[in-house]
Amino acid sequence: WLGLLPLLTARRLGIPYVAEFNGLRYWGLWSQSGIRDSIWKKAIVSNLERLCARLADVIISPSQGLAERLRELAGKSAQIFVVPNGADHTVFRPLPQPEVREKLGLPKSLPLIVYTGGLQAWQGVDVLLHAFALLISQMPYCRLIIVGGQNERDREKYPKIAESLGISHQVIFVPFVPYEQSALYIAAADVCVAPYKPGCEGASPLKVFAYLSCGRPVVISDLKETADLVRTSGAGLLVPPGDPKALAEALKQLLSDPDLCAEMGRRGREAILNGYTWDHNAERIEAILLRLLEPK
Repeated sequence: WLGLLPLLTARRLGIPYVAEFNGLRYWGLWSQSGIRDSIWKKAIVSNLERLCARLADVIISPSQGLAERLRELAGKSAQIFVVPNGADHTVFRPLPQPEVREKLGLPKSLPLIVYTGGLQAWQGVDVLLHAFALLISQMPYCRLIIVGGQNERDREKYPKIAESLGISHQVIFVPFVPYEQSALYIAAADVCVAPYKPGCEGASPLKVFAYLSCGRPVVISDLKETADLVRTSGAGLLVPPGDPKALAEALKQLLSDPDLCAEMGRRGREAILNGYTWDHNAERIEAILLRLLEPK
């Protein structure tokens, strides 16, 4: 309901209304929550989002996939601009790995794989756990660190999955941490991972921008735009979404080649500094706003 306030205020004052959609709540309710949410809630949310989209003078989306869904809501005549997400390059930056690990109490010499972010089902953390079980059958000295999760419905199931796979002693679950502290865990990693499942093509995951900004090589699901950034920059490896075996093989390839990891990390940091900081994001949005304010 609060989403209507900017719209109604803009209409009342006769000023342009710009809506930035970083996701669609209705999409999650209909496609992912099954019968947990009632039909009336889904219908109300769908109509509220449709109203906000259709009455906007301009819509800003972080990805082309989400922009396509917004087009369905707002109509063919809607002005929709894609402005990619970014990273705070002053917080998420390369740091000396030994010092960071000592500060966090992490193993200093063992290869570390790090995942940060939410624990919703579509994030693919279960895929990551199965991939890690395959990996340590060949590289038993690795450790996996999963950082994050707060109020997700599925968060309690992942330690149980790790236990059922016999990998509990090699997986470290770190509860939700402050924004700045997540940068330390990323900096402590040898490889960072974003194992999204199929159906997330409209995502523009902040974690991937943060990984790259910290100068860490990545292994991520090959899902459109963010994957294209990794592909063109050469900052990591792409794997089919939902494929534990391919994910395990990619992780093994990187962990077996420290020089490649270092080079990919350098490329990722360079890509962020050259076009994907929040300053770049702000400049792109500012240009859209100035264009909207030009005399007709």
